[in-house]
Amino acid sequence: MLPNVAIIYLCYNNGLYLPAVFESLRALNYPVEKLEIIVVDNNSTDGSQQWLRLQTGITYMPSAK
Repeated sequence: MLPNVAIIYLCYNNGLYLPAVFESLRALNYPVEKLEIIVVDNNSTDGSQQWLRLQTGITYMPSAK
């Protein structure tokens, strides 16, 4: 039996890389019901926050200002 796994991704102005990062994470060979992707954004100003809010299957946590 596989354990539950959480991947925590810290983000600050990574908008250019986010599509590739999440394509890679979603391609992992691990049962989706046992995998949680958590994104903590540190007040990005490059559109990262807007892109992340549109994603499904992740837990988005913007930093407090």
